[in-house]
Amino acid sequence: MLTIENAGEANAVNLGISRSNSEYCLIVNADDPLMSGELFYEAAQILDSDKEIVAVYPDWQIISDSGEIVTIKITDDFSRELLIGEFNCLPGPGAIFRTEIARLIHGRNPKLRFGSDYDFWLRLSLHGDFKRIPKVLAQWRSHEDSTSINSKGLAMGKERIKIIEDFVDSVNLEQSLKRKALAHAYYHAALLSYFSSDIPGRKWMLKAIFIQRGWIKQSDLRIICFCLLYPLSRYLLPIVKKLPLINTVLKR
Repeated sequence: MLTIENAGEANAVNLGISRSNSEYCLIVNADDPLMSGELFYEAAQILDSDKEIVAVYPDWQIISDSGEIVTIKITDDFSRELLIGEFNCLPGPGAIFRTEIARLIHGRNPKLRFGSDYDFWLRLSLHGDFKRIPKVLAQWRSHEDSTSINSKGLAMGKERIKIIEDFVDSVNLEQSLKRKALAHAYYHAALLSYFSSDIPGRKWMLKAIFIQRGWIKQSDLRIICFCLLYPLSRYLLPIVKKLPLINTVLKR
């Protein structure tokens, strides 16, 4: 077993990819305990039979510190409209990808602190399609020390925008998809104003609407109003938290 000094998740993933002797790779960390070997069987069946598929991903579940199931995440079938246009990181725990393609795109970007996984999937999608495995074959443990829970601030918001800006500037996309991707990046960055007073929620939400030239798909009026009325809306937070749909959206 190789043990190295902690240099961040992206660097650790890249080291693993560089040293892998396998045709396929799966990234597993302390929060993603494996469930069974069925994931490997299902993934190999798909990847062996279709060389155009560069990654597969299953449905997954969130578990508590004690291992109890909190909720089931049924993922969407793959489309670039969702992955790129709607800022939807389709692959989650249990995603398996072709090692060769991961090396080709130089793995994850170690300069990204919060979204190196999403950035990786965006760039990987330029080399082939992904395939969803419609079974719950992976899990993620939720706890208070999780980076995704504790880091919802300005730095995360800016990084969400930068990931998409850099991506759409580096590839040739249809203008409609490019505009949609940028709008959703600003929209999802603006949502973080729910968690941090440093987020310019109103500014980013207005920019999202301006770029999209209209309503953000699958957005909720209460969410948009919260951002547009910011910072006044923070005083209404105790009331906002009681609205179930808002809480569902903001957990993304």
